[in-house]
Amino acid sequence: MRPLVTPLFALGSVITAVAQTSPFLHADLQFATHVCTDTTYTTDSFQPGQGEVVDLDATNRGCLISGETQGVWMHFQVATAGQVGFTMAPSQNADYDFGVWGPFTEPTWALGSAPVRCSFSALAGAGGLSPNAMDLSESAGGDGWVRALDVLPGEWYVLYVDNFSQNGVGLSLTWQLQGGATLACL
Repeated sequence: MRPLVTPLFALGSVITAVAQTSPFLHADLQFATHVCTDTTYTTDSFQPGQGEVVDLDATNRGCLISGETQGVWMHFQVATAGQVGFTMAPSQNADYDFGVWGPFTEPTWALGSAPVRCSFSALAGAGGLSPNAMDLSESAGGDGWVRALDVLPGEWYVLYVDNFSQNGVGLSLTWQLQGGATLACL
């Protein structure tokens, strides 16, 4: 279903589309928020459940074996080459998991493969993408950190951050851009 809020008129016929009412659920990939700077992105709390659309399944969830749990979708575009990392820091004790898909040539609204980076660590607290990490994906026994992305200009990535604790605790997402990497703003 495409998010349209007004009827479309084509060749004399009326086509009415159903739209999600605001606020848009960033818990659905089609309403992913665009993150475009190297500053901290903060959420106050996460929406309950998985949103209106199940975006993850056995073919594309990778290490996120619990699927979507009180999470948020984001996408970002690379402006200049380098290495992209980030730190997710919950405002209180919470177990966050994440997956990163890409690279894509444009924003995507459907995922056909597993994430290129994935953490399902059972540890509560900070985690993310680090240039010091060696693993690309980790299960519940992981430390919360997987390898940063080596990126090129124009590449798009999708990030899903999942609050496995389901406690409504918000988080800060702080970018670590190295080797000349920058993110593009629309």
